[in-house]
Order: sequence, then C-alpha cells, then structure tokens
Amino acid sequence: LRPMRKTFTFLLLNFILFFNYLNAQSFNPFQGLKPASDNEIEYCEQVEFFEYSPKVFQEIMEMPTQSLQISAVIQGLKLKLILKPNNFINPAYFLSTDKQALVLSNTKSRFFTGTAENYPNSMVVLNFFEDELSGIISLGNGNIVIGKLGNDPTSRKHVIYNDINLKANNPFECHLEELPQNLEKMAQDILVEPAQKTDHCKKIAHYFECDYHMYQTRGSSVSSCENFVLGMFNVISTLLEREGVYTEVSQIKVWTSQD
Repeated sequence: LRPMRKTFTFLLLNFILFFNYLNAQSFNPFQGLKPASDNEIEYCEQVEFFEYSPKVFQEIMEMPTQSLQISAVIQGLKLKLILKPNNFINPAYFLSTDKQALVLSNTKSRFFTGTAENYPNSMVVLNFFEDELSGIISLGNGNIVIGKLGNDPTSRKHVIYNDINLKANNPFECHLEELPQNLEKMAQDILVEPAQKTDHCKKIAHYFECDYHMYQTRGSSVSSCENFVLGMFNVISTLLEREGVYTEVSQIKVWTSQD
C-alpha cells in the first residue's frame, strides 16, 4: 500500500506542475521588433527597436495567472521565457519627495523573474509599467538589456541590446561573488533555509533615495525615478534570493530640488 501511495503522490505532483504549465499565459510584448540602422545608435552594435504597446500593459494587468511565458526572437535567438511574479514590495511601502511626505505611488506595475528555456543558468527579469518596459535577459554570454529609449514621457520607443556589444567598456565590477560567507551568515541569522522558505520568511527591508541629478536625468518625473528603482531592485532581489537572502522595498524618496 505504501509504494502505491508514493506513486500516487508523485503522479499528482506531476499533474499539478503540468496543469500549471498549460495554464501559464503566453504572449509576446516585443511585437514589431526591428534592427536599428547602421548609424542610428553610435554607442552599441546589433541594437533592436520596438514600440511598447499600451495593449501589452493592459493584457499584463488583466492576466489572472501566476505564471507567464514569452516566446520571441531577440538578438537573433529564439527564446522562450518562463516567468513568475516577484513580490518584493512591502505592504506598507510608500513614495515620498523632499516636498511631500506621501506621494501617490505608481501602483500600476508588474514584476517578473525566471529563466529562459534550455538555458539552465539563465536569469530573466522583466518590469512592466504603464508607459515603460525594462529588464535583463542573462544567458551566459553578456546581458540582453531592455529599456526605454530616452526620457520623453510621450515616447514608447524601446531598445534592446547585448552589453557585450557596447563600444565603450563597462566600468562596473560586481564583487557579490566575493562575499559568499557573508551571504551565508545573513541567511542563517535572519532567514529560514531557502528550501524551507514560506510566505512568513523574514525579509530585509530597503529604503532608497533618488538624488536631484537622477530626477533631472529621468525627465524630472517622480514616477520615472520610482520605476527605475523598482526595476533595478527586481534584479537585485532576484540575485539575492538565489543566495537565500530575501529582500523588499519599504520606501523610495525622490529629491525634486537640489539636495
């Protein structure tokens, strides 16, 4: 009787996984993707453009499913992205400025994280906002970067490129891998083990400030600064979660005057 029970449990789990796979919503937000002309973008090669349609955002907001599949040809690669929501915003999260203690936050957003099918060590992060789509697709050979071109709030033109094709060297160096002992200790001190994670796990809350320079470069838009920070944090939280460290955003403050 016991072997039959184990077999039944195994079949039931596989059925649930298969059912979830079939019910994952599938669509392509990169419709109309086209390559840039030779002289259109000077700082990078093999750049692609697309228009972020309002219909795409509407579909994302109306999707009831907890999983998402995106099939598209990006940078010459036929990709299938398997994504799940990333809920890293504290329930008491709020947005403020140097002039207002509480600003109406951009609640119309969806954050996803996951992998690319057939790329076992891949990482995919996508951020859907009302007028902007951003993210990173890391497949092991550079990072495919997705973002809005320029800071014109009325423009929906977006760009996709691989950062290995940038004509200038990226000066950023990530030393996260040099801190495995610290990350392990943090996980042991304030978290349960990743395999035992539940919705009640403790999370490290983060507070961010956007300086006046960022405010200016983001089109003097508070919501644009908020989008940038939340989109960036989706990447950070995804990386840290893979190390067993769980994080969330509790507040963002934007300086709209010289700080």
